[in-house]
Amino acid sequence: MKYKRIFTIVLDSLGIGEMEDSPKYGDIGVNTFGHIWETQNGLDIPNLMKLGMGELCSVGTPQTQGYAARLEETS
Repeated sequence: MKYKRIFTIVLDSLGIGEMEDSPKYGDIGVNTFGHIWETQNGLDIPNLMKLGMGELCSVGTPQTQGYAARLEETS
């Protein structure tokens, strides 16, 4: 499929779940975005939700018109 436009939005430090090696560093159950969503009973971020933000951590009602991906750090 060809795309007319591609945008990259990086939300640095907005954790979406833990990485495979998280327990090695004491980061068990980490999920900054999911925890904020839970404590605030959802968020009013319609454009990010349309881009797929909710799909990344299974929150909200699916309404994706874009594609979102979770990246993992490599050192």
